Amino acid sequence: MIDHDMPKEEVAARGKQIYNDKLRAQLERDHMGRFAVVDVMSGDFEVGDDDAEVFLRMLERRPEAVLYGVRIGQPAAYRFGMGRISLEQ
Repeated sequence: MIDHDMPKEEVAARGKQIYNDKLRAQLERDHMGRFAVVDVMSGDFEVGDDDAEVFLRMLERRPEAVLYGVRIGQPAAYRFGMGRISLEQ
């Protein structure tokens, strides 16, 4: 991957815009719950079940890519914890 000067906030903003404007409808229809990685410079993307594998596939095709990842149809790629817990006894 080539070094770039783009701040991570700009990478995220560009990635979200590309995903929302060009990819969301198709990917949420066909690939719900899988991972997508978008090259924010070209708009090219990869989809798969394993996030690391998808990143590597994209970098094999586009070594110069500036990447943004998302879990399709989810507000976050990962969830931590076991859900709600009550502190009342």
